[in-house]
Amino acid sequence: MYTPDGPHLIDLNPRVYGSLALATAAGVNLPSLWAALAAGRPVEPLPYRVGVRYRCEELDARALVQLARDGRPLAALLGAIPRRNTTHAVVGLADPLPGLTSIGKLAARRRRPISS
Repeated sequence: MYTPDGPHLIDLNPRVYGSLALATAAGVNLPSLWAALAAGRPVEPLPYRVGVRYRCEELDARALVQLARDGRPLAALLGAIPRRNTTHAVVGLADPLPGLTSIGKLAARRRRPISS
């Protein structure tokens, strides 16, 4: 929040959110900025890289399956094609555990009966 006295922090939520990877991939290290704010250090606005894409694998998988179920298999196939400059919510070769956990969650959901 900006006031005549300058910027003031009005909220700090320490929970890491899914698209945090997008900000970091675009060149803005939000956790570092938050730590600086919490420590009372000055923070300057930072430039960011335009054109970075973001994929949330769990939601993407559900959307692609729904496209196929809706009779749009070509749209589902096109949506599954990897794109350059894309950062991912949980899937990464350097740390495969979050991606494997995500797959496990999707599989568990699939086994549960659908309630009406």
